[in-house]
Amino acid sequence: AVVSTQSTGNHKSHIKTKRRTCELSCHFIDNECMHNLDRTSTKLFTSTLSEHISVTILEQVDVGNIELNAQDRLSICKQRENFWQNQLKTLKHFGGMNVREEK
Repeated sequence: AVVSTQSTGNHKSHIKTKRRTCELSCHFIDNECMHNLDRTSTKLFTSTLSEHISVTILEQVDVGNIELNAQDRLSICKQRENFWQNQLKTLKHFGGMNVREEK
């Protein structure tokens, strides 16, 4: 799945607390018997989760331009995330886990 690094902490928390907020957390909840995550402590959870998932940073988007407001910066990040989801074919209609958020 292609996700922004801003949301990876939320994904980890949602997987740990079994919150069905995205395709990734739903996958781990629905396939719990395959993943065997140890939720007894943060350290053990992180260790067992890292056996099943890794994060690779593909691009760092420079949105430090002081002329841009927060909404414009977010829009630029979303455009790049969409680009990589298409490039790597991680969208659900390609067989991946990503679902594009339509406005």
